[in-house]
Amino acid sequence: MKAKSEAGYALTEFIQEVGIPCQFHTDDAKELSKGKWKEVCRTFGIKQTQMEPYRPFQNRVEINIRELKNQTRWILQTMNTPLQLWDLCAKYVAEL
Repeated sequence: MKAKSEAGYALTEFIQEVGIPCQFHTDDAKELSKGKWKEVCRTFGIKQTQMEPYRPFQNRVEINIRELKNQTRWILQTMNTPLQLWDLCAKYVAEL
C-alpha cells in the first residue's frame, strides 16, 4: 500500500488471500470508514465498529506495537546489532 487511500484495495486483497473477517474494530481514520473500504465491508457483510475519537488507549493494538518497538530498540542497542537488521529483530521479538 503506497497511500492510505488504498486501504480498501488492501482489504480486498486480504479477503482474497485470507478470507472474509466477521468484524473490524477500527480507529476513527477516514480511510477505514468511507469510500472503497466501506463499499468492500458492505459487499462482504463485514460488521464494523469504531473507537471513540481521540481515545488511543482504547486500541489494544497500539499498546502491543509500542511494546514491540521498545523491545526491538532495546535488543538492537544492548546487543549492538546493526540498524539494517531491525526488521529481523522485530520479527524475533514478535515470536517471543
